[in-house]
Amino acid sequence: MGYLPKNFDGSFLTPLLSHEYGKIRLLAAKNIAKLTNFDNTAILLQTYQNETDTGVKREIVSAIGRMRNPGNKKILIDMLEDNDPKIVCQAIRGLLVFKNDSKVTGKLKPLKNHQNEMVRAVIYKEFFAEKSSGKNVLRHPQSYDYLKNVVVNDDVLQVLKYVSDESVHLTFTSPPYYNARDYSIYSSYQDYLEFLEKVFKETYRITKEGRFLIVNTSPIIIPRVSRSHSSKRYPIPFDLHSYLVKMGWEFIDDIIWLKPESSVKNRIGGFMQHRKPLAYKPNPVTEYLMVYRKQTEKLLDWNMRSYDLETVNYSKVPDGYETSNVWKIDPTFDKIHSAVFPAELCRRVIQYYSFKGDLVFDPFAGSGTVGTTAKSLCRFFLLTEQEKTYFDYIKEKLGQETLFDQLPAHFYNLKKFKEHISQNKAFDFGEKQISSLNTLAESHNIKLDKHRKDFFSFEICFDNQVNQMTEVYFGTVEELFEFANSKLMELSDNEQLNSYQVFFKELVSGTLSETYTFNDFNKKHLATKAMEYLYTLLKGPKK
Repeated sequence: MGYLPKNFDGSFLTPLLSHEYGKIRLLAAKNIAKLTNFDNTAILLQTYQNETDTGVKREIVSAIGRMRNPGNKKILIDMLEDNDPKIVCQAIRGLLVFKNDSKVTGKLKPLKNHQNEMVRAVIYKEFFAEKSSGKNVLRHPQSYDYLKNVVVNDDVLQVLKYVSDESVHLTFTSPPYYNARDYSIYSSYQDYLEFLEKVFKETYRITKEGRFLIVNTSPIIIPRVSRSHSSKRYPIPFDLHSYLVKMGWEFIDDIIWLKPESSVKNRIGGFMQHRKPLAYKPNPVTEYLMVYRKQTEKLLDWNMRSYDLETVNYSKVPDGYETSNVWKIDPTFDKIHSAVFPAELCRRVIQYYSFKGDLVFDPFAGSGTVGTTAKSLCRFFLLTEQEKTYFDYIKEKLGQETLFDQLPAHFYNLKKFKEHISQNKAFDFGEKQISSLNTLAESHNIKLDKHRKDFFSFEICFDNQVNQMTEVYFGTVEELFEFANSKLMELSDNEQLNSYQVFFKELVSGTLSETYTFNDFNKKHLATKAMEYLYTLLKGPKK
């Protein structure tokens, strides 16, 4: 009935609480709670005690809670003992209005050990969830420059040791099938699952809060040893699921990849000949895309609002998107790799689960389709691949630079990757330090835009004694630092500029000394002083 005015006569609603149809009783309870001209608690409580429809009972508890009447606290506390977890959750919701009452919190907090997972989750979020420490000053849409468009040839577990927490936005991968290919031999099925557990636990660590993991797997058949033995079928997606949920991944969806029957191995042939019961083995035309989200107390809206409007609009999924969880996509075959991701499969996943400029990770890169697709969709990629043959194949596909590349691809073995990381982390620290500032102190010469993603732009205006000029520079702190160094030789005799040089080096390396931490210098002033130094470099020495 929507909003009801204060003088609304709702007396006709009370008899409807005894109506033969549960839907009518539910709507009556819902609207009785809106009446403010008399107390309906006793009527609702009596109905609750006699009601058999759990849906109506839940609505009555919700109605009593929405009254926000301190006199109803005991009633709601009693309802915490109900066997229906949804009723318990509604009672909790009503009691949270009185969260500052120690008696109420004393009843709610012990429910963290409730037998139902929904109840535990609500209580954990309200009372026990850890607040963000703010240590990770890299904003949600950002990723580290030194991880962008990088391919590493080594064991993924070794590579991930050098990748910082909360670095990637999306992981899409297809793990090697258990002992189904020459490149994936494991001593036992349990060893295989435990290896994947380690990989996805590390993936969880490097994934940003609330972002997604999509794992493409399917049950696999290991051929029989001889005609006197049977083949063995392993339900990989179902066995792997429990490991993923236990480590914190929240299950979101299962998507079925449906392939043409003509493209898969024929298992039904023997049955077609004799039609004997028990021997039926259908052709496996499906694979699973299991969708998980990194555990967070925040809703998806928080992730979306982390991006600027331009990025959100650019990243919107175009018309023609899939509306069901069954995706009909032809497989792709390749001379180099025997299990290739179709580009269309990658396109859908990357478009549906990431924004422009995000970093997409594939721990088992194979032929590199995730990388090539991410690049075509204006995302960045991070790939690891242990097999040298496939690494070289990826290098062949992604190593050719074009005029339109956002960032060229880089290819490393583990040793070179470690060197690459160590060389760039100092610059990254400085970049994070600057990116944490929404604005800088006002400057006559500098106009600095709000930091976005991993780049920032600023205008430097100066008078070259001929006319007024404006230069616009756009890039990373590392690029700016390199530019500054190129100018230092011509300014080396100027003592003041040398002090600026020291200041800027310390700022970008994250080792800003106490010399500059004056009480009258906040971070905005310090960062502006660094920008002023760049202005001085651009302006050049006085003649």
